[in-house]
Amino acid sequence: MSYDPAMNAVRDGRWRAGKILGLLLGGLVLVFAGLLVSMWLWINPNDYKNRIAQAVKESTGRELRLPGDLKLSVFPWVAVQLGEAELGNPPGFEGTFIAVSHAAVRARLWPLLHGELAIGRIDLDGLNVRLQKNAAGLGNWQNLGRTPVPGGTAAAASSAHWLQGLDGLSVTHGQVSFGDLVAEQIHFETGRLVAGGVVPLSLSLVLTPGAGRAPLKLNAAADLSADFNARRWRLAALDLNGALALKASGRSAAWRISAPDMSVDGGKDTLSLPAFAAELDGAHLSGALEAVQITQAPEVSGHLNLAPVDVREFLARLDLPVPVMRDPKTLTRVGGAADFSYGPQAARLGPIDLTVDDTRLRGEAALRFEPPRLSFNLTADRVDADRYLGPQRPDTPARTPAAAARAPAAHTPMPEADGRLTVESLGIAGAKLSNLAVTVTSRADVLELHPATADLYGGHYSGDIRFDEHGALPVLGLDEHLHGIDMAQLLAERFKTKRLSGRGNIDIQASATGAGSDAMLKTANGRLEAHLTDGALEGVDLGYQIGQAEALLRQGSPPAQNSGRTPFDSLKAAAVIQQGVATLKEFDVASPFLKITGGGTATLSTQALNLRLAVSLANPGVAGGLSLANIPVQVGGTAAEPAVKLDIEGLAKDQLRQKLPELLKDKLQGLFGK
Repeated sequence: MSYDPAMNAVRDGRWRAGKILGLLLGGLVLVFAGLLVSMWLWINPNDYKNRIAQAVKESTGRELRLPGDLKLSVFPWVAVQLGEAELGNPPGFEGTFIAVSHAAVRARLWPLLHGELAIGRIDLDGLNVRLQKNAAGLGNWQNLGRTPVPGGTAAAASSAHWLQGLDGLSVTHGQVSFGDLVAEQIHFETGRLVAGGVVPLSLSLVLTPGAGRAPLKLNAAADLSADFNARRWRLAALDLNGALALKASGRSAAWRISAPDMSVDGGKDTLSLPAFAAELDGAHLSGALEAVQITQAPEVSGHLNLAPVDVREFLARLDLPVPVMRDPKTLTRVGGAADFSYGPQAARLGPIDLTVDDTRLRGEAALRFEPPRLSFNLTADRVDADRYLGPQRPDTPARTPAAAARAPAAHTPMPEADGRLTVESLGIAGAKLSNLAVTVTSRADVLELHPATADLYGGHYSGDIRFDEHGALPVLGLDEHLHGIDMAQLLAERFKTKRLSGRGNIDIQASATGAGSDAMLKTANGRLEAHLTDGALEGVDLGYQIGQAEALLRQGSPPAQNSGRTPFDSLKAAAVIQQGVATLKEFDVASPFLKITGGGTATLSTQALNLRLAVSLANPGVAGGLSLANIPVQVGGTAAEPAVKLDIEGLAKDQLRQKLPELLKDKLQGLFGK
């Protein structure tokens, strides 16, 4: 290889440049190390105590107390180590607002060498925040970041300008409390806080809603965009998740809340959540909301959408009581959507579109808080109310005055209510109604359903129902009217009997006192009137039975055919109800060949019958040519299963009375005749 003087010169120059650069970097490292050692030896961080407290005062309007010495560390970064620190409460609050067990404030080197404090990162350990409200309803967190100015008003400070440019903020082993609500084991981490930039956030904690309540684990992550001067914050890709510990079963219920975007404007005191999704152990809820006055008196409005959920399985999974209803298949499909609003004075839902099993409910509702008052206007397509009834409760006996004095009745006042409910098809107490419309009014423990109208069994219903809870036992008042109804259909579906048919009217005015339906039936007082036409007493042919009795008395042939029913043209009845017993004051059944009159009693609670009737055959050409009058008939059993029989003894006496004059005449003629 030939010798090249130029190439060797280049190589020699590179070697010398590298050596010089290495020496230079080594020198810089030694100088930097010397500066750090000098700073550690000669700079006293306690000289900055007042400046730190003043900066906090300007930013928060609160006093900062640093009882311990500040320490300076220079490796692996320049940092001021604080011991305990406390941020005071505003006047009128007890204790401290914020306390810290240990804090480290990382500072930038060059400003520090020039006597300036430029914070790079803050690490807080053992943070304890105590949120409180005073008697006036003001929170100790309100007006934070504002400082008093001459004239007594509050002006915004520099909007946490010192936070801008932070390399990060971390909180470990933190706690925040507000009454019984406690968040603990808080770990919080941020990236670099740059105005106009995106800051990643992460959070984990354990939330306890109150004493004896199951704790809730929470993890959160989001990307923060902040304008500290304008006090505006935006969270993107918000994700909160965790698990709810269930004490009874020992399992945990997973939950998650996510939102693509959430914005908070501290200046306007507003929050915007254009869309969110929430999930709890398989139940899904989505929606959107907007809030104003979020730190004063929050007002929230938005929309909710609940995906269909089996409520029974959901409650069982969460170790919550499952409602006991007569139909165990109820509440197996519940879902729907509604707009909502919430404020300090009231909460509102509407329009509502809710599905519960086979029922679709639409309308709107509102609840005023003080004093409580519910208003609503709801429409349902079809409801089978009997499916949702609970088991029968035993009657509660009335307390004696002495017992009442020893143990005052625990009574929850009935909330005030005004509303209207319409149902296209309703099944209740065994009856079927259509086009139900009822106005509900509740005032001072008195609930009234009036006017109430409906179509049922080919006729029409109108009524006034009043429920009064003023006294020791509730009082029920009824003023019910049925017009043009099909009696056979009503009795078959309501009382499971087919003993009476016809079409007509029934009017009931009654009142009752007691806890439970049986007690109400035993104490009922009032009156009942009924008028039916073109019907029949089903299951009994009185003409046939009378024919059999007459044949027995006369030793003749009984009627050949039993129709199993006693037709009539009209039936009129009137009864007075006293202490649960209805006494017939009028009973009149008429047809071209038959007339029935009589009286008796019916016990409402047991449906037991005790009637004595008189049957007359008006047309001798009908029913085997019978011509008897005032034939006694006894009716016993129950309304569902009546026992009808002729009073043979009474019938024989009646026959004897009819023949007695003729018999006496024959005997006298034989005695005195020639």
